[in-house]
Amino acid sequence: MHTFWQRVNAIFFYALSVLGFLALLCAGTTYFHTAHPEVQLGLDRASLRKIVGAGHEQATLRLSIDADLSSVFNWNVKQLFVY
Repeated sequence: MHTFWQRVNAIFFYALSVLGFLALLCAGTTYFHTAHPEVQLGLDRASLRKIVGAGHEQATLRLSIDADLSSVFNWNVKQLFVY
């Protein structure tokens, strides 16, 4: 006859091993996910001006960015940081 604590220990570690297996299975699903983002970059305007008195120049760029990042998302992606 097993004691109460032996039964609790067996149930706890069985549940822990099942959760560990499920976590590995979930992580494995993102390994086979392939993302194909479509990004189009364009330079609309570039200007260069000299700052008088400071001794340096300043460049200003205007970019046109068109990106379709929907293929990047899967169940594990919550946010994308795009710079």
